Amino acid sequence: MYDNLGLVKNSIATIITKVAVLVLGIVSSVIIARILGPSGKGVLALILLVPGLAVSFGNLGLGVANVYYSGKEPEKINLLVTHSVLIGFFLGILLFVVCFLTINHSTSFTKVSHEINPIYFILALSILPFSLITGYFDQIVWGRNLILTINLKQVITTIASLASIVLFLIILKLNVLGAVLSNICIGVISFLYSYFLVKRLTKIKIRASAVDWGFLKKSLAFGFKGYVGNLMSFLIYRLDMFLITFFLGTTQLGYYSLAVGLVEKIWLIPGSIAAVLLPRLTSTTKTEARKITPVVCRHTLLWVILAGLFMYFAAKPLINLLYGVAFAPSVLPLLILIPGILTVSMGKVLASDILSKGKPHYAMMLAFVAFIVNVVLNIILIPRWGIAGAAFASTVSYSLATVIWFWVYHRESGVNLSTLFVPTREDYKLYLGLLLRFKLFPNSWIR
Repeated sequence: MYDNLGLVKNSIATIITKVAVLVLGIVSSVIIARILGPSGKGVLALILLVPGLAVSFGNLGLGVANVYYSGKEPEKINLLVTHSVLIGFFLGILLFVVCFLTINHSTSFTKVSHEINPIYFILALSILPFSLITGYFDQIVWGRNLILTINLKQVITTIASLASIVLFLIILKLNVLGAVLSNICIGVISFLYSYFLVKRLTKIKIRASAVDWGFLKKSLAFGFKGYVGNLMSFLIYRLDMFLITFFLGTTQLGYYSLAVGLVEKIWLIPGSIAAVLLPRLTSTTKTEARKITPVVCRHTLLWVILAGLFMYFAAKPLINLLYGVAFAPSVLPLLILIPGILTVSMGKVLASDILSKGKPHYAMMLAFVAFIVNVVLNIILIPRWGIAGAAFASTVSYSLATVIWFWVYHRESGVNLSTLFVPTREDYKLYLGLLLRFKLFPNSWIR
């Protein structure tokens, strides 16, 4: 029988790591916002959005397959690594060429980005192969349930990110260019770290002749439906930024990107839990999974509500204090986004359960519906309500997606939905046990 205490310990250890990463990340974002101002921050957000979109397009579902098969069939990790490197390298180059041509020849893109030096986009896109391979490698490590290893990488890369931002923005005073160069440095560091992590799991020998075409086809077929869902999800989360730039300009994007960046910090809770939950569920029986997921959902709900309440009351004073009154327009969209972020946090946990069962097609169908709703509402509301309209469109689409996830989970598991919300006596005992264990045996958290 699965050890719920172990699951919660790993989740809390991950949350502690992410809190440290969160604090360091906020320091970095404050430096960027203070130096660049709303308009410069909007320009940077748009520049980094392009490679982010390219990476989402280039994933091809291989990342989803890497998590699944590294957990289910660890003897094939060497094949996963070989496929990841070859596909990431060649696809990264192809995506760079496509993005380069789009930036230079698309009139629609030029209308959005006319005030930005094209060289900034090219620099940001230059690490696409590294970014793709890094993502593939990280998902192999994630599938092996190496939680502490993943946590350590996040801390180290975040510290390096802060150091590079201080160097390029404060010391060298390179402004937007400095922020782009910082992003490149972190991409390279993250790639090297992930390479050495994977090297500890298997010998890396990259040869085209080593490709197992049958297994590669199987991996891509498995991951494709999840890939479509993940791509749609990325567009749901970020397409509004393109539309804001198109309708309102980069200054308004600067306000909105700050609001999104802050409110999405709430996701560190379900993200931490999902990072522990998915690889564990992949290697457990259906009976055990039916017991684990409701427990995780109940605790996730508790913590995201607390985080949401804190964000609601602290948003205005924190933004004024840390980022300055210049970013005061970020407060309203942040408040509107909070309910949507809370609901989708539950959806992320349920999505991990469904994916662990080898059914990524649900993510594709669900994300498609939410994507259509999101696009239509953004096109209608942004010209009328500005960035508040974009926030409202996101909250509606996030909430709709979560409602559908509840329905899918109930259909697949047969579990009563009330067990996802209503605390049990065992939940209270679990927290009491954690408190006692932490008090009596603090060193147990690192064992």
